Amino acid sequence: MPKRKRSPTKQPVVEAKSNKIYSMFEKNKVKKTTGTWVCNDKVWVYSYLNVEASTKIAGFDLDHTIIKPTKGSVYPKNDFDWEFYFDNIITELKALNKDGFKIVIFTNQKGISSKRNTNINVKNRVENIVENINIPLQVFISTGHPKYRKPARGMWDLLCSEYNENISINISDSFYVGDGAGRLEGPHQFRKDFTDSDKLFSLNIGINFKTPEEFFKKIKYKGAYFDVLFNPKKLFEIKSSLLVPENSIITSNEKEILLLVGITGSGKSFFTTKYFDTNNYHIITNSKKIRCNIFQNPMNVIEGFLNTGKNIVIDEENLDKSTRKFWIDIAKKLKINIRCFYFDLYIYHCCHNVAYKQIIGECQYDPTSKSLIKRSHKMLEPPNDFVLSEASDVPENKVKEVAELYLPSEILNSPGKKIVEQVKLIKKKDCSGRVFFQYQLKYRISN
Repeated sequence: MPKRKRSPTKQPVVEAKSNKIYSMFEKNKVKKTTGTWVCNDKVWVYSYLNVEASTKIAGFDLDHTIIKPTKGSVYPKNDFDWEFYFDNIITELKALNKDGFKIVIFTNQKGISSKRNTNINVKNRVENIVENINIPLQVFISTGHPKYRKPARGMWDLLCSEYNENISINISDSFYVGDGAGRLEGPHQFRKDFTDSDKLFSLNIGINFKTPEEFFKKIKYKGAYFDVLFNPKKLFEIKSSLLVPENSIITSNEKEILLLVGITGSGKSFFTTKYFDTNNYHIITNSKKIRCNIFQNPMNVIEGFLNTGKNIVIDEENLDKSTRKFWIDIAKKLKINIRCFYFDLYIYHCCHNVAYKQIIGECQYDPTSKSLIKRSHKMLEPPNDFVLSEASDVPENKVKEVAELYLPSEILNSPGKKIVEQVKLIKKKDCSGRVFFQYQLKYRISN
């Protein structure tokens, strides 16, 4: 199918050019002409030489795929610290253009939002690289928001919806090339990959993936790859029976305090919203006002909540023993039951959860969220001794430690699917031979 020119759906922003004169020995640095920029706080798009729409997309990463810093460094020192990754880059790109492919570069540049490298002007750098290639192409730049940051497919979706003239892209005819393939240390011509985000980006889209060495030099990598830290698609493969035992319950009609324990992003608030009706449970969160009232006179406040006929849910992280002891002591004094729900999720599962919530707009984007999760994980003291010490005088059948309580919203929103839960009771002994019980709540997907 012949290519058609795209008409920009947004008013392009044309960057004014400098009149700086370059040395004749710096011909690769001379800017001859420009394309157009369309920018917001999440994505920048640069369209060059009236790039045309196509059913076939040849996608590429930028750094360490199309170009690399000079002198073998990992990061560029300035706008012009770059050279082509291989000597045949331009030749191969021109051949693709001649064959009817639309060439699109997708690059993560979080430094734009973090202002980490003030020596780099990303626009100047991209324009200089593109003008040296000198064929029609498009560049998508993610400034950091997880919706548009690889491996999320946001930049690809933006290409399909706004930057390809409503022409459907043929997935089987398209491909993506990037150095982030998750390769471990290999032969001398390969460096250890920093990430596997390019490979996952292509998997999320559903297009073929190749490394720069495979595509430009036909060199096949035969070494090992990173383990995938967390694959959310595996959640759909979990299979289990219905409730076991059948009389297992999450909520109770008895007066009680439910203490949630888990790091940031482990699904505590989602679980609370799903299972605890605010007509029957008073939810205590990290609200400063609520906590201030509780710590001033905890017994009266908690007893007041209970006297209204509502039980208590402590929807906080409660990571350390001393924090949990505060609530356990209150339960003892009031002579009521206390149960601990432990959200024992893999740290990268939690990172995925938070990124997903940011993508769908459930919470505001925070570039420090991953570091906050890791800090939360370091502070965690697993409540394995909850029955044994902190609540040793509470009947063992009244204290339950619950694991794996996250029901991901992306599964709940899947059409034609429903959640089937399984509660499994496990009887365990500690090192002294004392018996305690652990509940595990899992789920499977059924049509």
